Amino acid sequence: HEKDVLVSDTRLGDAIIDSVTNFENYDFVENRPNRGGQRFATTFDLRDYPSGGTYPGMWDEAIEQQFEFTLVQTFLFEDRNKAKDKFKKHVADLGSVERDSRQTEELENAIEAITLGDKAFGRYHASLIV
Repeated sequence: HEKDVLVSDTRLGDAIIDSVTNFENYDFVENRPNRGGQRFATTFDLRDYPSGGTYPGMWDEAIEQQFEFTLVQTFLFEDRNKAKDKFKKHVADLGSVERDSRQTEELENAIEAITLGDKAFGRYHASLIV
C-alpha cells in the first residue's frame, strides 16, 4: 500500500515538535503542548544496577501504576580487553598488599569469565520520568 508523502524544505525538528519543554531551575519539567493544558513531570535517576541481577517481572509494580511514565535504560558495553586490563591492575594492587586472598581469587575468576565471554562489564543508566 503506497501513500503520498509531502516533501518540504522544513527542518525535521520543526515538523515534529508540537510543544515547548521547560526545565528552568526546578526539579520538575513543564511541558506546554500546542493543544491541551500544561503538563508537569519529574525525573528520577536510578543509580545502580540491581545487585541481584534482572528477572522477569521486576518492573511489574511500576507498570501497574495508574499514571503515565517513561522508563529509559541504557547499558554501554566496555571493551573486553579494557575490562580485563582493569581487573588485572586490581589483582596486582591487591596482591602487593594482601598477597593471595579471596578477593584476588574472585577477580581472577572474573578475568576468566570476561575472557570466555560469560561476563560483560559496562556503564548502566536508567531514568524514570513521571
